[in-house]
Amino acid sequence: MRRFEFFDPAIVLERKQDETCLGCAALQLSRWGGARKYVCSNGFQKASTEWSAMRRCRKYEPEAA
Repeated sequence: MRRFEFFDPAIVLERKQDETCLGCAALQLSRWGGARKYVCSNGFQKASTEWSAMRRCRKYEPEAA
């Protein structure tokens, strides 16, 4: 376990999400034959069903609020 994982569960989840592609404007959710996968429209391989498996790339662009 990393040291920050002993904090409040909300803080732990937020820090883990900061390392992933969640919130990127290029990330799209695709549905293929009943399965849902996240795909990057910037051309990076992100085809994953779990957000925690997607590491943030250098072309991360936050969604406009």
